[in-house]
This record gives sequence, C-alpha cells and structure tokens, in this order.
Amino acid sequence: MALPLDDAGTDVVWCERVFQHLTEPAKAVGEIVRVLRPGGRVVLLDTDWATALLHPGDPEVVAALMRRALTASANPHAGRQLVGQLATAGLEITDVGSQALIQSNTKVNWQLIRMLGESALREELISEQQRDALYADLTAAADEGALHMSVTMFGVAARLPSS
Repeated sequence: MALPLDDAGTDVVWCERVFQHLTEPAKAVGEIVRVLRPGGRVVLLDTDWATALLHPGDPEVVAALMRRALTASANPHAGRQLVGQLATAGLEITDVGSQALIQSNTKVNWQLIRMLGESALREELISEQQRDALYADLTAAADEGALHMSVTMFGVAARLPSS
C-alpha cells in the first residue's frame, strides 16, 4: 500500500499471490501505477479460491471446506479481478492467462487441508466424524494416486501508457 519507491521510477513490478490477502486491492494498484515509469510493465499473479477443487470426499463436507477456503482469504476472488483492476487504473493489458495449480495426486497438502478442516469444525460447518472421514478418504486416495486438489491461478501483464 506504500511502496518505498520514487514516483515514476520503476521499470517493472512483479506481484505474486499478494492480492488475495488485500482488503483494498485498488489502493495497491494505485501504488503500482504511482511507481511505474511511463511505458513500465506490471505482472500480477493470483489465486481465485472459488475455483478450488478437492476429490474425493463427501460432497457436503468438501463443499464446507471450500466455503471455508473462500472466507479464509481477505480477497478470495483476487485472480478474476486483476484484469479489471489494472484496466480501471489506466493500464494497457498486454497478456492474460490462467492455469490450474494442481497438487500432487499422491500426497495430501495436510497444512492447507487441516487448516480448512479444523476451521470448518470450529465453525460447526462439519462434525468431527465428517472431518475424520474426509481425512481418511483423502489419505486412501493419495495412497492410490487418485487424489485431486487444485485451484486456478490467473496472471495479467500490463503496461503504463507512455503518454
């Protein structure tokens, strides 16, 4: 929100997986525009948690964890908003892309799963039995190489017009 850089003195800004944590992303874009020199470039990469997928598991329990993933981030739809935020700030969009970030099909990302599972349990979105059954399903799927966990990442490249 307050980059320690001079006005119009930066050639390139690279910002990865930051906007999902911001409550006021437009202010961050304004700060990027402030520091870019005319013709300077910016690349933003970020997650869109509404695209998160997890398989297998009881659909209701998985849905509860995915709802928790949406509320765990200050800006869960950050990825889909990047183009509009840069365009609104007067930047020229030069490239847009997306790719699914796919976790290993043989190893559960327990750090993330436990964070979401324990949060869903505390918020009474799921029971202990449902949590334990999900953890068992995910473990068995990983042992069989049949686990799927992914989220879509979006990337946008833009340039500050010279004039």
